[in-house]
Amino acid sequence: MVSPSPRQFVVAAGLLGFTLGIIVTLFVRGSRPVVTEVQPPEIGGQKAPATVREIDFTKRYDVYCTFFEKEKVFPGCKVVGFTGPEAKGHEPSGGLSLTSRSDYQHFNRWLSLELGDGRMAYIPPSALRYLETAKAP
Repeated sequence: MVSPSPRQFVVAAGLLGFTLGIIVTLFVRGSRPVVTEVQPPEIGGQKAPATVREIDFTKRYDVYCTFFEKEKVFPGCKVVGFTGPEAKGHEPSGGLSLTSRSDYQHFNRWLSLELGDGRMAYIPPSALRYLETAKAP
């Protein structure tokens, strides 16, 4: 019987290691849970319709908030964005941005609303309760 040379042994060990690596990778990927469709919530023991709805931010909404346990409604608002650190090279023009300074990080990720009269309001995420489509004027 012919014994393998050291080089043949290294090549065989490399191929074996490569093959085992692929088998382990396939096994790990196969053991992950399969992503399924989003399941609708149950209401009164029945599943809600399975339609996933997106919020249309081109429309106006009545925004219901709670501040210090008191409800506040902002009627006829348009959600225009949120506050946060500005991307470099895209700083806002026309005045100081509170979020561009590190000492104003308290205002990070607040909801930006355009009120019915054109003024802006900024709502902390913890205050937002729900949105309701505004009635046509």
